[in-house]
Amino acid sequence: MIHPGATTRTPRNKCLNCGFWTEAASTPDGSAGAPTEGSLSVCIKCGAVMMFDQDLRLRGMTASEMDSLLADHELMGTLAKLVRCINFIRHRTN
Repeated sequence: MIHPGATTRTPRNKCLNCGFWTEAASTPDGSAGAPTEGSLSVCIKCGAVMMFDQDLRLRGMTASEMDSLLADHELMGTLAKLVRCINFIRHRTN
């Protein structure tokens, strides 16, 4: 189960995939914590995975960042759960 944590305000960001605008981020496990440069972000509308830059703006991942992400099986499992939840909710509300 996904339990969003404390919400952190961020600069206004637009999903690089679907264009959804957001101004906040939260953790998927209920823990407190603000995003920092290099933190992953998952679009709440489409499930696209991006990263925050030093100004907490969304950006795409480099090839080496993607390779590192793919090699982290635990993190990939967490991301897969998040994306499944987002897709489930999206399809239930359409």
